[in-house]
Amino acid sequence: KNIGSCYGWSLSTSSLFLRGGGSSSASIELLENPTSSTNGGSIVPKFIPMSLIGIFRSVLSISLGVTAGVAAYKFSLYFPFLLTPEAAKATYIPASYSYNQEESLFCNSAWSYATDYGLVAVMLYLANKIIANNSSNNDDLSREESIKTRSITTTRLAHRACALMLVYATQFSGGGIAHQFFTTVESRNTKGFRLLWTIVVGAVCASGGVIGALASELAWLGIISQDDANNQSKKALLGRLVPSDLFWIGYGGLLVAMCISGHMSHQRPAADTFVAGVSQAPPTFFLMAIVALIGTANSWRNDAASTVALTMKDILKCNLGFVMNSCLLPTYALSLYRTNIPVAYLNASFHTWLCGCYSLQGLSLNQIVQAFSISK
Repeated sequence: KNIGSCYGWSLSTSSLFLRGGGSSSASIELLENPTSSTNGGSIVPKFIPMSLIGIFRSVLSISLGVTAGVAAYKFSLYFPFLLTPEAAKATYIPASYSYNQEESLFCNSAWSYATDYGLVAVMLYLANKIIANNSSNNDDLSREESIKTRSITTTRLAHRACALMLVYATQFSGGGIAHQFFTTVESRNTKGFRLLWTIVVGAVCASGGVIGALASELAWLGIISQDDANNQSKKALLGRLVPSDLFWIGYGGLLVAMCISGHMSHQRPAADTFVAGVSQAPPTFFLMAIVALIGTANSWRNDAASTVALTMKDILKCNLGFVMNSCLLPTYALSLYRTNIPVAYLNASFHTWLCGCYSLQGLSLNQIVQAFSISK
C-alpha cells in the first residue's frame, strides 16, 4: 500500500515541505508486510503506523516553518538599521509595551484613525468581492462542473485571498481604535492597549503566513497539478520545494508569539507594524515568483496543456500591489528624522498609499481566482 496516499504526501526524504490533506481514518492502518517498502526512492519500514509517519511529517513541517520564522524575525529587527542607520536609531527604540513620556509618540489625530477606518471599509469590500465573484462563477457552471471546480481550484484559493483582506481589515480596525481612544502615555501603559496593539501587530505578523499559504495554493493549482506529461520532472521538483500549510502556520505562529512577548514593541507603536511588515518579505517574494511562473508557464508547457490564462497586466498588477508598500519602510524613519511634517499628515499619506497597494492586491487576487474558475 502507498503510505503517502492517506495524507497526500510524497514519502521521498528530500521532500521537506509537506502538503497535507487526506483521510484521517487511514492513519491507523499498518502495512501488510512487516519488513520494508521502497516508495519513490525512499525506504520505509512497513511496521511503522501511518499515524506516526503523519505526525512526524507534520512536526517537521511546523519546525521548518518556526525556523524560517526565527530567521525572518531576526532579519526584521535589523533590516531597518541597515537601510537607514541614523534614522532607525532615533525611531526604533525598544519598549516591551512599557512607554515613557520622553520617547513615546502615538498620533491621535482624526487624520490617522479616519483613514484607518476607511481602509477597513475597502478591505471588507474586497474580501466580499472575492468571495461573491467566486460563488457567482461557480453558479454559472453546470452542477457537475461546479463541484469539480470548487473541489480542485477556486474555493480554497478564494478563501485564502479573502482571509488576507480580512486580516488587513483586522489590523486597521484595531489601529483606528487605538489612535482614537488611547490618547495619553498612561492609557497606553494599560493592559487594554497592550491587548489591542498585540492584535494589530499580530495581524501584520499573521498576514505573512496567509500570503505564504496563498502562494503555496497557487503553486499547486496553477503549476504542479496541471496536466503536462512533458514537464513532470520540473513539476516534481517544484512540488518538493513548495511549503505546506503547516509550514506557514509555524512561520506565522512564531512571529505572532514574538509580538505577544513584546519583542517587537517600540516607543513609537507604529514602528512595531513596520518591523512586523518586514517579516512578510519572504512569503511576499515567493507569491510574486509563483504568479510570474503561472503567467509565463506556457514557455515550458504546451499551449494545449495550459488551463489558466493570466495576462501580463494581471501579473504586473499583482506584483506591484505586493511590492509597493515596501517603500514606506525607509520613508517612515527618514520622514520622522529629517523632516518636520506633522505625524498626522504622514499617517494619512501612508494609509492612502497602503490603500492603493492593498486595493491592487485584492483586485488582482480576485482576477486570479476568476482565471482559475473559468479554466478548462
